Amino acid sequence: AIVAEHYTKALEGFTALKDRQRMANAEIGLGTTYYMKDDQASREHYKKAIDILETLSDQYSLASALHGYGNSLFMVGDFGASIEAYTRAIEILGKVGTTAGVAGLRQAMGRVQREQGDYEAALESYKQSLANFDTLDPATQWSGLKGLGDVYRAQGRFDLSLEQYARVLGYAQAKNDQQWI
Repeated sequence: AIVAEHYTKALEGFTALKDRQRMANAEIGLGTTYYMKDDQASREHYKKAIDILETLSDQYSLASALHGYGNSLFMVGDFGASIEAYTRAIEILGKVGTTAGVAGLRQAMGRVQREQGDYEAALESYKQSLANFDTLDPATQWSGLKGLGDVYRAQGRFDLSLEQYARVLGYAQAKNDQQWI
């Protein structure tokens, strides 16, 4: 509640100043704050951020808002709209020439596709997310491998699933990352 209050006050101040960039950032912050607590509020704040950012030149923030919006749509089972939001974010990042964030978006798509039972598409999304494995941060690497393992498990391909989980465990042990061990 305290975080939401601070973002709300910031939003009021930025609105008074007509600072649309910071207004959008505050809306993203509110969307993130309400994520998994109040799905409707989360979606509304992300949507407001998207509406503002579509009028500005900050395409990276627009992609970020679309990613959050897609996540909030996933939480309420609106899988088609979620995939659309992720796809649009990936397209935007491609146009601005950055790969930062694309792996996470592909993993989010894989999660939706797995939930829908479209395992082949989910595998493809997770594999695409890991295409530049060595350039990804460890959490993104491990999340992608775990996602692959989850899809293989859902398919009943337990040998491949365990192989991915073992890779994650090996990497986490090498880094002594207790969160993943």
